[in-house]
Amino acid sequence: MSKNTGLHINFFKGLVFVSAPGKYSAKVRSINPYEDKFIIGTNLIDAKHRAAIAEMLNESGVDADGRTNITIDMIPDMSCSAWDANNLPVKGEDVSVTIELVSNAEKTAKMLGISRVFVKPALAGEKLDLSAFFATEEETTPAPTGETVKA
Repeated sequence: MSKNTGLHINFFKGLVFVSAPGKYSAKVRSINPYEDKFIIGTNLIDAKHRAAIAEMLNESGVDADGRTNITIDMIPDMSCSAWDANNLPVKGEDVSVTIELVSNAEKTAKMLGISRVFVKPALAGEKLDLSAFFATEEETTPAPTGETVKA
């Protein structure tokens, strides 16, 4: 008996459904070179993708270990193009994306698509605490250990 190497059912919990234009958080699933640009795949899906995934899951089923017969390359996602190789996000990185109504490849209909990708800052700074700048001597008293504490 061969072991099923398809995606675990929990993989699908990481997909994020979007149904309207706006700004969304996403995770980069893939970066692939294509002609003179890169295609950035995300964990975002729209209604068409969700229906295709539901059909795949219904056909595949889930084994006792929670595995499907679906492989990662079968999963549709919302992708976009990028031209600047110096500012590409990396796989697994959190990004902000702008979703807009864009023309399909045949230019016959509008659909949701990623128009911009912004890499999120890795670290958030701390807000400046101004209270220490305005403390007066009357507001502080020496502690028994010699340390100064606020009264």
